[in-house]
Amino acid sequence: MTCSLVIAAAPPLAAPSPGAATGTLDLRTEPAGATALLGGRLRGPTPLRLDLAPGNYAVTLRKEGAADLTFPVRISAGRVTREARALIATAPGPRL
Repeated sequence: MTCSLVIAAAPPLAAPSPGAATGTLDLRTEPAGATALLGGRLRGPTPLRLDLAPGNYAVTLRKEGAADLTFPVRISAGRVTREARALIATAPGPRL
């Protein structure tokens, strides 16, 4: 099964400048192993910890055989935001 995680920022993210305050997203999925993308860039599999600029993000979890799940995340400077989400399996299609 292929898993993917898409994290999109509003507004688009810029790399934090040196010394800029960041927050951390600690993201876990059940099952583990979802592929994570941030702004269209591959970031790695879950479980995943990312240092991000403070702000609001829309996280979309995708996994073959599971329903897409989208939810908002707010990242605050100097804090860890923990998100754990279970992916819901979809019924297999009819056999021909």
